[in-house]
Amino acid sequence: MSWRFGIEVRRESGAMVGVADASAGHCVEDALFQSGRCGELANDGLLPEPVLEPLWQADHPIVTGLSVAFEGHPPRHYGRDVFVSQARELTRRLRADAKLDASDALIWNVVARKKEALTSGSIRTTREAFPLELASLPHVSVGSYEVRIDAAALRHLDERVRGAGQMERAELLLGRLRHDAERKAFELKIQDVVPLAPGRGGNSSIHFSFDPHAFVAARRAAHQRSDGLLPCGWHHNHNPCDDCFAKPQCPADWVFFSDDDQGVHASLFPRPHMVALVGGKVGSLPASRPGFRLFGWSRAEVRERSFRVVGSGAEHWDANHGAFVAPAIEGEGESCPTN
Repeated sequence: MSWRFGIEVRRESGAMVGVADASAGHCVEDALFQSGRCGELANDGLLPEPVLEPLWQADHPIVTGLSVAFEGHPPRHYGRDVFVSQARELTRRLRADAKLDASDALIWNVVARKKEALTSGSIRTTREAFPLELASLPHVSVGSYEVRIDAAALRHLDERVRGAGQMERAELLLGRLRHDAERKAFELKIQDVVPLAPGRGGNSSIHFSFDPHAFVAARRAAHQRSDGLLPCGWHHNHNPCDDCFAKPQCPADWVFFSDDDQGVHASLFPRPHMVALVGGKVGSLPASRPGFRLFGWSRAEVRERSFRVVGSGAEHWDANHGAFVAPAIEGEGESCPTN
């Protein structure tokens, strides 16, 4: 049976404000990725037909999540939070269209209703295979997906964040996705970065406009490299306020993943192995010593992920603070505003 998923936004009174179709594509991608890791499906570019089933709340048609299965293999289950970013986008559009006030309290639900089965001619049966390299990964935990970043590449990003002034910058991350079939483990190793030019909207202290043409050109250039490195994510920096630089002890933390960042990642980096690195001032360090946090897909949701820094120069990485080692900053300062 085929199902159509949707998102409904209502006021607390129950009055409907807006509705939109919802995509479960990220769940299907994650299920394919995990099935490939476990050896259940071949990474051959073919798309087996997934079976999607709603997980029902007591009151139909509201669902608490869904399951994705491929023939002959057990289902994988996903909670309704996989639709959070789509619900936020619908809410944003409703506010932009003046259908909602900023102060309106809202409730959103995911619903599922039966739909007519697609004809065989309209079903997509091929896809881009995951860019896997077979390798022995004894240092990666069995059944896991771990991320490692080359210290030289991260040091280059550190220098770009320091030199950004009050402007956001963005870079394409390049690396290798390796698969140890025996250990059922993946490793993504990020080894280089390519600066991205801002689009027509430019960039400022609080935004970076992605130019689709520049982005496609950067991806094409990456695929033409002779070293085998491929696009695997992106980096951008969040800028502290002016006072942060004058007050080294300021506890403000600007390294986070915003709703806008979620939208960029979902649209431009949708594959489940792709990650996003954010650089900027972390709460425990002065603005002059930027830190980094990694975000990426995990069970069809974008969450913070752990990573390790490797290679020459890794001894200068402070994993506890997520930053490169620097001399201690003496003296005390006042806190500065975070809004």
